[in-house]
Amino acid sequence: MDSFTLATPRLKLSAPTPDDAGAIREHCQDPLLSRYIPAITQPYTLEKAREFIGFAEEGWHSGTELTWGIRAAGDLVGVISLRRVTADDIGFWLGARHRGHGYMPEAVGAVLDWAFDPSNPLRVESVGWECLIGNTASAAVARKCGFTFEGEGPGRRADSSGEHPLSWRGRIWAADSREEKPGWPVV
Repeated sequence: MDSFTLATPRLKLSAPTPDDAGAIREHCQDPLLSRYIPAITQPYTLEKAREFIGFAEEGWHSGTELTWGIRAAGDLVGVISLRRVTADDIGFWLGARHRGHGYMPEAVGAVLDWAFDPSNPLRVESVGWECLIGNTASAAVARKCGFTFEGEGPGRRADSSGEHPLSWRGRIWAADSREEKPGWPVV
């Protein structure tokens, strides 16, 4: 499938391009990203950034993972993906200096709006979310976006050692309100 762009009043979500490799590499130097996203290993090189962009292109082509670069004022500030092969789940990260501006809940909302749109031929009934236990920033975004906390268990995706580390999980259904739900382990 061809990539497409989503937009909000402040953000443009579009497929990462080779021109984004430097920004991706820079953002992925953040030790917090490496701590909570097993695929971001250190040192994170320009070659790894280029490989990620190729992976994103293949995901669009196959329709298995739709990955957008999150852009604010023209700058790539983070990445968000809707993975179609693992329970239609959403994953995201934001560069350190761009946190705290509400970009991620806005980007997640845009992806959910598209995913749940009744006129969308690829519409889904629900979207899952998970993060490694302790990633309170990711949990806060999911909570703010209306996901229901489902508990913790082994992660759906293996880390680099083949293990499935304990993760927090949530889900939002197309019919759900986007209001915050009770029951989250963090506030």
